[in-house]
Amino acid sequence: MRNFIALAFISFVLFSCNNANKTETADENTATEFEYFGEEINTDGAVLAKDFFTSFNAEDSTRMKLEGEVASVCQKKGCWMKMGIGENNDEIFVKFKDYGFFVPLNCEGRTAVMEGWAYKDVQSVEELKHYAFDAGKTQEEIDSITEPEVTYTFLADGVVLK
Repeated sequence: MRNFIALAFISFVLFSCNNANKTETADENTATEFEYFGEEINTDGAVLAKDFFTSFNAEDSTRMKLEGEVASVCQKKGCWMKMGIGENNDEIFVKFKDYGFFVPLNCEGRTAVMEGWAYKDVQSVEELKHYAFDAGKTQEEIDSITEPEVTYTFLADGVVLK
């Protein structure tokens, strides 16, 4: 009898923890599934990626929530992603706090909401080549990287994929 109770308890725990990263919300007719990575964040009040530059303080870092479409993602581990920002096809490079979580490799094209710090950054040639390799670029494309680049970077505490 004790074995049965122990087995039932273990089954309950495993079943209840099965979807720890997924939460369904909304009403019965339009259920939307969200996936949370890193800290669980609230999606309310996010700045749309096209409006990034109206909320970003170019002189400093800015704490914000940002919502937009994932343009690309690291194809090795999901340890970074890029999101289009502004009106001119600019991109923001997204890293994850303390390298503590990753996003799915197939999340390109999905809508993401992230919360954290946006800032300007100078990426070294070495970093740019590493990220190009992660993105699956050809050796010729990697070798063509010869100058550091000023980029917009976002250090995300948490990401929600819709």
